[in-house]
Amino acid sequence: MAFDPTLGITALSAVTFTLGLLIGVVAKRALKLTFAIVSLVILLAVTGYVNLALNEVTTSTILRAFSVAQAEAGHATAIASALPLSSAAFLIGATLGFWKG
Repeated sequence: MAFDPTLGITALSAVTFTLGLLIGVVAKRALKLTFAIVSLVILLAVTGYVNLALNEVTTSTILRAFSVAQAEAGHATAIASALPLSSAAFLIGATLGFWKG
């Protein structure tokens, strides 16, 4: 039996679509979690439970977090370069995952 190239292309498109769908769902949930955490911190700051004044400890923690975040952003860029971001199947999957996820 001969190999049908359309089968391979269809399977690759299905995998790309599924990958986009999963990334869309994860992105939506991460964004919702970020909004929830920011809203909680704002609510706690307004009610007086959290003091957002900067001192030496807070400043050093923020600077350390940003230095670690820059290194992690480099790793994320390397991982993101492997994603098929220009594929129509990936973009449709990511859009549906973000919308319905």
